[in-house]
Amino acid sequence: DMRLFTRGTFSGALLVNLLSVISLVGFMFFIAQHLQLIVGLSPVQAGFALVPSLASVIVSGLLVVPIASRIPPRIVVPAALMFSMSGYLLVAATAGSGDLGWLLLASVLLGIGIGAAETVSNELVMASAPPSKAGAAGAVSETAYELGAVLGTAVLGSILTASYRSGIAIPAGVPTDLAAQARETLAGAYVTAGELAAPIADALRAAAAAAFDSGVAVTAAVGAGLVVLAAVIAATTLGSAPSSVNQAARSENEESNVARGEASRHPR
Repeated sequence: DMRLFTRGTFSGALLVNLLSVISLVGFMFFIAQHLQLIVGLSPVQAGFALVPSLASVIVSGLLVVPIASRIPPRIVVPAALMFSMSGYLLVAATAGSGDLGWLLLASVLLGIGIGAAETVSNELVMASAPPSKAGAAGAVSETAYELGAVLGTAVLGSILTASYRSGIAIPAGVPTDLAAQARETLAGAYVTAGELAAPIADALRAAAAAAFDSGVAVTAAVGAGLVVLAAVIAATTLGSAPSSVNQAARSENEESNVARGEASRHPR
C-alpha cells in the first residue's frame, strides 16, 4: 500500500534503516579484507576480532529501549548515529596507521550507533502503520534491509575498488599481465606478489596496501556522510514525544484516524 509512504514517521524511519544498513554492510566489506590481507589474520581470527562490534549492536539495541521511552526519537536516533559517524571518521583518520586497535574501536562505535538507531527506527516503522497494514509494513521494512545490504556492498564497495585502482602504483619490474591482475583488487595484488621475486613482491604488497588504505579513507568519509544524512532525516521526520519509543507513531495514527472520521461524517 503506497499510502504508507505518505506517513512521515514511516518513511523517515524506513530511510534511516536503509542508510544504516548500507553503512554497516559497507564497513564490514572493507574491514574483513583489511583484517585478513593487511593485518594478516586468518578468517577465523578476523571473525573473532569482529565479535566486539557485533556484541555492541546487540547491547546498544537493548540499552536504547529505556532511553527511548524518555527521550524523543528525533533526538535518540541522531544521537546514536553520531557514534557511527565517529567510527567512520576514526577509520578515515587512522587508515594506513596499521593499528588494529583503532580499527576495532571504530567497529564498536559503528555497532553502538547502528544497533540503537535500528532498534528505535524499526519500532517506528511498525508502530506508524495501521494494524491492518502491519504485514505490509513488515515486508517493506525487510525489503529495505535487504536492499541496504546489497547497496552497502555495491556502492561503498565500488568506491573502495575505484579508489584502489586509481591509487595503486605498480612497481617497476612487474610484467604487464601481472600488473593488470594486481590493479583489479587487493587480493589480486597479493596473489600476484606471490609469483614475483622477493624485492619486487614486497614493493607490490606495500603499494597495494597503501592504495587500499587510501581507498578505505575515501570510503569511510562517504560512509560518514551517509550516516549524517540518516541523522538529518531522523531529526526532521521522527516524532518528538518522549513517553515511549512509538508514541510519535501512535500519535500520527490517531491523527490519521481522526481525519478519516471527519471525512466520513462530512461526505462530499
